[in-house]
Amino acid sequence: MAIILILTLAKWQSRLQTIWLTSHRAVTELLYERTECFEPGYEALNILPPLFGSSAILFQSNDRASKLRRLLMQAFHSSSSRFNHMLSDQLLPLLQSTFDEGRVCDIYQRVKRALMVFSLQFYLDVDPNQDPELVETLINLSIEHWHGIISLPNNMRFVPFGAYKNALNAKDKLVEIIERKVRQTNSNSELHLVDALKDLPENVAIEHMLVFICALIPKALASYLTSTILALSSYKPFSPGGCLASHPNESEAIEALTCEVARLYPPFIGGRRVSNSPCELDGYSIAADQAVVYMSHFAQRDPDVFSRPNEFDPTRWLPIESGKRIDKSKLFAFGGGIRECIGRQFIDGIMHKVISMLNSKYSISSSIHLSEINYKWLPVSRPIEKVTVTFERI
Repeated sequence: MAIILILTLAKWQSRLQTIWLTSHRAVTELLYERTECFEPGYEALNILPPLFGSSAILFQSNDRASKLRRLLMQAFHSSSSRFNHMLSDQLLPLLQSTFDEGRVCDIYQRVKRALMVFSLQFYLDVDPNQDPELVETLINLSIEHWHGIISLPNNMRFVPFGAYKNALNAKDKLVEIIERKVRQTNSNSELHLVDALKDLPENVAIEHMLVFICALIPKALASYLTSTILALSSYKPFSPGGCLASHPNESEAIEALTCEVARLYPPFIGGRRVSNSPCELDGYSIAADQAVVYMSHFAQRDPDVFSRPNEFDPTRWLPIESGKRIDKSKLFAFGGGIRECIGRQFIDGIMHKVISMLNSKYSISSSIHLSEINYKWLPVSRPIEKVTVTFERI
């Protein structure tokens, strides 16, 4: 969530000198080695906290965010069994029904829709078969809420009106539904994420549920999955003669593929921080109270770190010795360090399961090669064109 607000902050804090980071070394230092010198700076925007709640992790200092992160990570871990169960029983059949149509127009939109439905199923226990009207209401409200965030006006006088006002109204309606679902969920015995958040005050838990069901999350995952599907159709990495076909460990091969997709086609082009004290990044002096924008898209193509940086080569991620973990710290697609995406483990689980299903059940082709697709990079990356993908049962 924090990553996507670069342009919003640029509008409202233009008084800050902004440094743009494109080298891999500079971004690594920012996210992992100089974290004490930087804060996200979102709490300074009094127009943003009302859209999510002032207790959300987005608006907390590093110390407070670290404590919240530990609690949220514990909650995600506690609900991981339920997540895996729902991934197999809910999301995979939902996507498979789309793939089984054979010829799918605008694959990004179709995948995004399935992920939005699954998000509501997992976080709010909403069943699209039993309550389709509530699902549609929640989807429409989350989209309206998100559009208000990315449509903030340049002139403060217009904030109470238009898309921002609509977003505030959508937020109030979402919170009302979340409160109702939380109370219903707490009354049954099934382990649910909100039950795992019991160590947090109820208002804090509800505000984070609002963050979790934001339209941004399925948009980002749809971007990631769409690019990976297009990589499967364009490069045929698992087909006979493909670059990953002979690798003996399917899990490692899938992880290598998703890492390379995240490197070349990250869902988010970058992120932003504000310095709270003087420091250096890659030898460059950063004064206090400076905005720093890091560009994952360019840092992940840094020739000092990646040979043939613009070439699609998943084998670069394969461990030298099978069984050893792939080093993902070179990737910034979902942030890094103490501000890395909390749901990264869930994202990896979805990607692995879906790709494994695609490899075992479908032959995939697309209307255009991935390398020829023009991408829209903000607020979330996705193909500009409506890409048609054909899925044929093996």
